[in-house]
Amino acid sequence: MSSKPVLLRESKDLIICDLDMTLVETIFETGIHPSIVNTINELGGVVPDIEIIRSWWYANHDDWSLSIRENFELDAEVFWPAFRHHDTPEFRMQHTRPFPHVIGALQKMQAMRKLLAIITFAKPNITAMEVALLKVRFDKVLSLNGHSEIPDKPEPEGMYHVLDEFGIAKERAVYVGDSNSDGKFANNAEVDFIYFNERGDAMNPKVQVAATFSDWSAFPDLEIKPRFQ
Repeated sequence: MSSKPVLLRESKDLIICDLDMTLVETIFETGIHPSIVNTINELGGVVPDIEIIRSWWYANHDDWSLSIRENFELDAEVFWPAFRHHDTPEFRMQHTRPFPHVIGALQKMQAMRKLLAIITFAKPNITAMEVALLKVRFDKVLSLNGHSEIPDKPEPEGMYHVLDEFGIAKERAVYVGDSNSDGKFANNAEVDFIYFNERGDAMNPKVQVAATFSDWSAFPDLEIKPRFQ
């Protein structure tokens, strides 16, 4: 269901965000690519060209397991644990930074008395490191990686968990993310989805998007078109 555009700051009380590539970015060439290559070599897979790996890392995959088999000839069940061994917070921190203007935008939302939360699939130790870089106090940070009770995105339970904790109706919340999985996660929970499209990628047309932006300086004054009411 859609309606006329409204101002984000006037229509929402809870701003929930993805973390990696939404609030912070890690320099691919130095902070991501070496960990991927080391993982593939360790497991005996096929190492493609760096541009193929870059496209794979940033793509809006509907099926990550299939993409890992097609690109590296490895199973996701063995790839991800090995990758996390190489992708340590200490290594990634040297190559990670907040997106321009994101800290100021979040601080403005806090000044408007908005609640701020993060739902991410980043490992808890990576999550803690990246949140510290943002220098913003979040009201809730939820890592779904390895969580025994809450399934990963795009299943909606993580969203319900945060909404219930604050007692916020889904109509008064938004989820900000950069991927198809983020959009499906929000749609499955019937929470309006705001697409942070810094890379200029096309979103899956099946995903309902309330607004799109590419610069965090525009976020506090963003107009959205609610999809769920």
